Amino acid sequence: MNITKGLLAQLKHCGEKAFPEECVGVLLGKIKDNARHVHSLFPIENSALSKRTEFAVSQAELQKAEQAAASQNLDVIGFYHSHADFEAVASQKDRAFAIPGFSYPIVSVLGGKAAAVKSFAFIGGTKNANFTEEEIVCL
Repeated sequence: MNITKGLLAQLKHCGEKAFPEECVGVLLGKIKDNARHVHSLFPIENSALSKRTEFAVSQAELQKAEQAAASQNLDVIGFYHSHADFEAVASQKDRAFAIPGFSYPIVSVLGGKAAAVKSFAFIGGTKNANFTEEEIVCL
């Protein structure tokens, strides 16, 4: 996943701002040469019942993100969220939510401060493929 330093800082800020709950948002960008290039972030409301330990995306929020992407001639290329007082690893719920073809960066926020960001994807492109950490390339 390719992202600018500024957008990576913005992603971390989203996690810090939502703390002690989880933030969630959509990555807008383009896929070029088999790599996802993030052009902008689209924060959305976390519609989970237990926002401290999980995230959920409502259909209405997803439609807003898709409209924003279309208006900028971009695509939805992934979803980001934070883990409050927990490491940036994909949980079983994160894996269940994930769809092949998208990036899933996770911001670890410890004590209100962003500590780490890791991104995950289905390497191999199918739901049966390995959901594993992908490289984050800062531009």
